[in-house]
Amino acid sequence: MNLTAYDTENDRPARVLYSVTKDPPNPISMLDLIVSSLRFHPSLIVPAEVRDAAAWEAANAGQTGHTILTAFHADGAHDAYRRLVSMCHLAQTGLSDELLLEMCAGAWPVMVFKKQLKDNSRKYMEIFEATGVEAGKLKGRMLYRFMISETERDGHGRVVKVHGFHQKVGTISPELFNRLRDNGAPESDLCRLFPDTHPEVIEK
Repeated sequence: MNLTAYDTENDRPARVLYSVTKDPPNPISMLDLIVSSLRFHPSLIVPAEVRDAAAWEAANAGQTGHTILTAFHADGAHDAYRRLVSMCHLAQTGLSDELLLEMCAGAWPVMVFKKQLKDNSRKYMEIFEATGVEAGKLKGRMLYRFMISETERDGHGRVVKVHGFHQKVGTISPELFNRLRDNGAPESDLCRLFPDTHPEVIEK
């Protein structure tokens, strides 16, 4: 999908199917939109925000090779997977926490956590890779963190500015390296960004 092309008539990127939810009396839910989108063989599915059982359909779509980008509220990148599992349970699938966690880790191998700081700025605080589930616990690697170096306060003690920087604290797994490469990411860029990761032939 070429997101650089632009549909000037509708003021949005070309080749993008834009759909919205509707309130009663003829409701269309986020779950309905995700199910409907699968009929169009999409390169990318982007639910604006998931808050309910739509998380289950999104996770399910992620198991079939579709790339899912979405947003939701959570307390951190690692905690986000627990939040996804709780939303998936709203679909009343009857699946265990461990199986749902495995599905969510597979559908969203990379989790990005953004937070509003005390100076009202918003920073990407964590980038985390989920590598699997073991004994019901999520396994993974923290890739980047925002490190706060200084907090400025005014004469009343109120925070006016938070200073910091992003620091690389880990590298992606060989499995994710191969997955990104196999889905079109240039190997030269992956090697530049993650020189410590050595791609391997992963046996299924």
